[in-house]
Amino acid sequence: MLAEKAESPAKGTVSNESPNPRISICSSTGRSEGVTTSLMVPVIVHLKSNPDIKVNVYALLDDCNDATFFTSSTLKQLGMQGPEISLTLNMMHGNTEIPVQKNKGLVPQSLGEAASVDLPEAY
Repeated sequence: MLAEKAESPAKGTVSNESPNPRISICSSTGRSEGVTTSLMVPVIVHLKSNPDIKVNVYALLDDCNDATFFTSSTLKQLGMQGPEISLTLNMMHGNTEIPVQKNKGLVPQSLGEAASVDLPEAY
């Protein structure tokens, strides 16, 4: 839900609106504690070993996740192919094994290229 106008929530309540109209806040309906926020930001991605090939993508910044994932099309555009491994996806309704590639050397950076991060590994 994108907020058009946000006011400060009353003390002891949680607002599902954001003071910035470009930020959306996700939370469980009817819950009064623990709001989780997710932001989508545009970034440029390149390989540490080849900074000349750059791909513009949107990064989902998720504070409930401890891993980094890229689409296979982004990795293909970068010319990257890592070893295939299997990850176990744990969900409420059971576990599922998914095949992924484990990659190292991906570098996301801001659109102005002023800030960058060396990712330890990505799938």
